[in-house]
Amino acid sequence: MIEAPILRVPDQAARVIDEAGQPARTEYWVLAEQNGYSLVKLRLHSGRTHQIRVHLSSLGHPLVGDHLYGGEPTADNHQLLQAVELAFTDPFTLQRREFKAPLLPEIEKFS
Repeated sequence: MIEAPILRVPDQAARVIDEAGQPARTEYWVLAEQNGYSLVKLRLHSGRTHQIRVHLSSLGHPLVGDHLYGGEPTADNHQLLQAVELAFTDPFTLQRREFKAPLLPEIEKFS
């Protein structure tokens, strides 16, 4: 569990961990490790901007391809981050909505 407040710094794109920030909590599980990389499952208990990126980077494990938070570059210059499952209660209909997707091939090779 990562419980660290996230602060927006004026005139900067990156957020930082700071006691003056808004509370943020991310639960995580390591699903696989290979060649110095980890495939992780995350559950967000808050919804702060850049929360996943800031929290993982604060542990010394930035997302691959996340140049803003210290991740190493990828061949196609994008972050290896994907939501494979998303669920919420629609605030208008009050119905439970669930969406699932398979892992992208570039992420699958790490699992």
